[in-house]
Amino acid sequence: MKKLFTLIKVTIILVFGLFIVLTVTAWLMQDKITKLAIDEISRIVEAPLGVEKVSFSLIRDFPLATVQFEGIWLGSSPSLEDSLAAQSFDTLVRFNKLYVSVESRPLLDNIFNIRKIDIDGGVAKYLVNEKGVSCYDFLLKQDSTVDDQDDVAQPLHLSLDQVTISNLICYYQDDQIKAKARLHLDQINGELKITPQALAISADGNIGLSACEYAQTNLYQMERTDLQLKIHYHTDTLSIEEMKLTTEGASLSVLGKLTFAEQIDTDLSLSATELDLALLSKYLPSGYLAALGLGDIAGMLHVSARVQGPVSDQNMPHYECTYDLSQARVKVKAYPALTSIFIHGSATNGRLNNPMTTAINVDEMRLKTAGNTITLTGSVYNLDQLHYKLKSHVILNLATSKPYLPDSLIRHLSGRAELDFQTTGVLPDSITLDYMDDVLASSQAHLLLQDVNMDWDTTLSLQHVSGQLHYRQKELRMDSFSINVPQYNIHLMNNSLSAKLIGSISHRDSLEALFTFQAIEMPGGSLKGTARISNLNHPSIELNDTLIVDLAAMRPFISDSVVKDIRGKISATIQSKGTIDLDSIPEQILDLVYDQSLFDIYLQDLWLEMPDTLLNVQQLSGHINIAPELISIDHFSGVYSHVKIEIDKTTIKNLVTTLVKNKPGKLEISGVWRLGDLNYDMLGYWMDTTKVNDSIPVDEASSTSYELDYEIKGKVYVNSVRYNNALVEDISTLFNLKKDVYTIDQLKFKAFNGTMNSSIKVVRQENDIMEIDIKNQIDKMDIRKLLHDMDNFDQTEMTYQNINGILSTKEFFTRVVMRGDSIIYPDMRVSGDLTLEKGAVYKYKPVQAMASSLPGVNNLDTLELKTVNSSIFIFKNAIYVPKTYVVSNAFDITAFGMQSFGEDYEYHLQVVLGEILLGKSKKTLKQQEDMDDVTSESSRNSIFLKSYSLNGKDGNGLDNRQSRTGMKIKVRTQEKLLNLIFHPKFITFDTGVVE
Repeated sequence: MKKLFTLIKVTIILVFGLFIVLTVTAWLMQDKITKLAIDEISRIVEAPLGVEKVSFSLIRDFPLATVQFEGIWLGSSPSLEDSLAAQSFDTLVRFNKLYVSVESRPLLDNIFNIRKIDIDGGVAKYLVNEKGVSCYDFLLKQDSTVDDQDDVAQPLHLSLDQVTISNLICYYQDDQIKAKARLHLDQINGELKITPQALAISADGNIGLSACEYAQTNLYQMERTDLQLKIHYHTDTLSIEEMKLTTEGASLSVLGKLTFAEQIDTDLSLSATELDLALLSKYLPSGYLAALGLGDIAGMLHVSARVQGPVSDQNMPHYECTYDLSQARVKVKAYPALTSIFIHGSATNGRLNNPMTTAINVDEMRLKTAGNTITLTGSVYNLDQLHYKLKSHVILNLATSKPYLPDSLIRHLSGRAELDFQTTGVLPDSITLDYMDDVLASSQAHLLLQDVNMDWDTTLSLQHVSGQLHYRQKELRMDSFSINVPQYNIHLMNNSLSAKLIGSISHRDSLEALFTFQAIEMPGGSLKGTARISNLNHPSIELNDTLIVDLAAMRPFISDSVVKDIRGKISATIQSKGTIDLDSIPEQILDLVYDQSLFDIYLQDLWLEMPDTLLNVQQLSGHINIAPELISIDHFSGVYSHVKIEIDKTTIKNLVTTLVKNKPGKLEISGVWRLGDLNYDMLGYWMDTTKVNDSIPVDEASSTSYELDYEIKGKVYVNSVRYNNALVEDISTLFNLKKDVYTIDQLKFKAFNGTMNSSIKVVRQENDIMEIDIKNQIDKMDIRKLLHDMDNFDQTEMTYQNINGILSTKEFFTRVVMRGDSIIYPDMRVSGDLTLEKGAVYKYKPVQAMASSLPGVNNLDTLELKTVNSSIFIFKNAIYVPKTYVVSNAFDITAFGMQSFGEDYEYHLQVVLGEILLGKSKKTLKQQEDMDDVTSESSRNSIFLKSYSLNGKDGNGLDNRQSRTGMKIKVRTQEKLLNLIFHPKFITFDTGVVE
């Protein structure tokens, strides 16, 4: 123990002695060393230099000798006040304390080998004026009188084991670029070694940055920024163990190595974390975000990267980068604010380290706004020829989006929509049709609508819109769509539609579009079929569709001024194929519809009530087939103006060519028509409403230059026609109407308790001549009923109260020739027999007046005619009556004669004298009553009477044989001449209609 205390004592004495020795030595050498240090610094700096205090120590960094400078400055000597106001003094550099440690032994030989430098406190500044001259430029000036030998550079050897800088403030100001900054070197530790062969530097510490300004930017708002670093440089290699820049709203760091040779070789890890966009946005120019319509920007951005490889003019290092943006938001003017933004992705320049293999990937992008969510993933690569691949998913809450839409556009919006979209492709230098074609071919989309409600105004809204839209490889498909339009009571349900493009949109001549209507359901109706459009330069259209419409459901869409009520169903199949020239669509649309289309239409119980009752129809059903130049109608029935109409089979040829297009051709109509009960008042109304208004101007340029050629034929059946009290029933006829020939055959009907069968033929000839042939056959028609029902034909001379009888004819022929509206009487021909049965004349004044001239007849108030048989004919402007027998209850008469169309007439009468003087006997009446036909001349005593008016001379009286014979000859002669030139039995009334 005693030895231990002795050892400690000796050690303390040695140390204390060494301390005393070093202190004394330092004191003795202080002036010399100080002068040597100042001379060495002055030699190196070659600038004005001053020191307030210098001291020397061998103890501070033993075994190194340390020279301590206090208040050392470069430039003019500052005052104390200037030291406190650092920006105002002229001194360039001032260190509060500077410790320079050198090797002790070389000092004895006046060699100053610096090994350590320690700077504690001070200021430095670097100023540049508006001309670009810095405050240190004077140090670069060279003395022109220096000898070249003295100017030869000596090899530089410097080895600093330690360099320490603490509490040093550096001021920077460049008036040329309007920049300012203040650097705070809080604590810097380093090493430095310089030899002719190598340079080695190490630094470790913290640097602060404050009071920054740059031109008109907002850099002045940056608070203190700290740089924490630990770096090593040796033999062209910079190693960064730590380099971290921290400021308000950002943190940046760098790790790795840089090797400087012919090219820079890199191996770095870079990161930028905690980039606070809200704080960093303050550096943007004032009003910049507002000008972009942006505001309330916030979010945290994190970026990290790894850079490896050489850097040169020809090479780019390989890098891989990841980025994350979270807790972000932004408000866009006039749009919903993005309340949540999240982005995660990466970037790399690929295996070739050039733009061609560069790729930017978005692994996930998620945006939320006003209840809406947008998700996006994708990538872009090859920046030389940009390739892209995108995939997105959008969820929209339409109600929350409505406030950002003007009420003038839409008043109410709600519902949910989802959109999935993805595409891939190459972005060209310019957008072309080929590129758009590639986009259509490489894109996919799916839209889902759920209970979407839209109100534009009080008159139109869409409610409960739901359905799906699918798009894939130029094909669009719509499935399960439903739409309600409450204002019109429309409910569209389960609608399906697909559209497909075939070909390239850049080659319009080979592009095709195919539309498939799988189930387009409308209110009470539907549409199914296909539509194909090809060659958009000269579009070819092909349709094959079936349309079913419930007209009652369409009623809400039609104004009351157009239709009052409509109901029924229409089913139509449409087939059309044709080509259209885009420059003349109006001219070609008729050709497409009428010449290149097929329509197959079924009507079922259609009712139409119009403001104009003439257009009303009820219970309309039937089948209509429309083909090019042929329209077929069958099984057609309905009620028009209370008249039932049926069409068994009707064909119409060349309707469009002749009537619509006004082109030459022959209109042909053939059919069978059945009508119900008609009323003459109604027919008169129809004719009045269909009269052509002569005041309407005619477009001469558009009128045809030819007369329409047509043939209309068929059968017509009419249940009945009522005229006043007259009722004509069971009407039927065959007819054929041509341009110059109108033929009606077998016009049969029942009327006035009898029947009639007539045929009519009208032939139009040149010079406005019209020839009319008529054949009538009447069977037992009641004349009294005829006059009664026909209101006596609006005359009072002979009414239904004055006559009775049953009229019959057998092949009564008539020919009338007209020029314009006038009858050519000389050319009129009539031939036929008349039979009047059970005839009677009642209180007919001309007959009653005859009673006074007949002694045997008390009165002729009632003249009963058993049978009247007469054969008449018209020839050469006169009516001829061959011998006619009249058997009555008063007397019998046999008569013949003629009546011209002028004032001439001549009648010959044969009567029984006894019947004239005494009246007809009961025996004779009994005999004639038992006889079926009393047509022979009476063998009883007769007298002959004559009544005439010829060439202005007239007379009445007894007849003579010569006169009678002459009239008989004349009648027979005229009849033979008539039969010679008029052959009614050879006149044909053939209509060409198969019965």
